[in-house]
Amino acid sequence: MKRVWNWCKKNLKNDKKTSENAIEKIREESVRNLAESELKFENSLELTQNDLKKLKKMSKDTARLAEEETSRLVSELKETTEQLEVLMAETKAAEAKKAAEILKVKRAMELKQRAILKERLEREFRISKANRIRDEFLAVIIEARMQPKPIEMERELAERYQSIEDVSQRAHKILIDLKMVETYDY
Repeated sequence: MKRVWNWCKKNLKNDKKTSENAIEKIREESVRNLAESELKFENSLELTQNDLKKLKKMSKDTARLAEEETSRLVSELKETTEQLEVLMAETKAAEAKKAAEILKVKRAMELKQRAILKERLEREFRISKANRIRDEFLAVIIEARMQPKPIEMERELAERYQSIEDVSQRAHKILIDLKMVETYDY
C-alpha cells in the first residue's frame, strides 16, 4: 500500500506538475493571446485615430475650400453686380442721348412744319387778299358798266362830262369811269 500510496503520491505530484504545467501553458497562451489582442486593438485604435485625423484634416480642407469658394463667388457676385450697374447706367445714358436726339429731330421737324404752315398761310392770305381786291375791282367795274344807270347818276355824269371841253380828255374820263383804263394816282 505504501507503494500504491507512493505511486499515487508520485502520480499526484506528476499530475500536479502536469496540471500546473498545463495551467501555466494555458496562462502563457492566454497572456500571449491577450497581448496579441491588445496589440491588434492598439493597432486598430491607432489606424482609427489616423483615419480620424485624416478626416479632420479633410474636413478642415473642405471647409477652407468651401470658404474660399464662397468668398470667390461673393466677390464675383459683387463684381458682376457692379458691372451690371455700370451697364445699366450706360444703357440709361444711351437711351437718354437717343431720346434727346429724337426730341431734337422732332423739334426740327416741328419747326419745319411750322415754317411750311406759316408760308402756306401767308400765301393763302396773299391769294385771298388778291382775290378780294380783284373781286372788289370787278364789283366796281360791274357797277360802273351797269346799264341802265339810275337817272340821278346819269345827270351827274352828264354834267361832269360836259364840263370837260377837250374831247380826248372827256373820252379818257369816260373810259376811266367805266374802268376800261387803269389810273395811276400819284
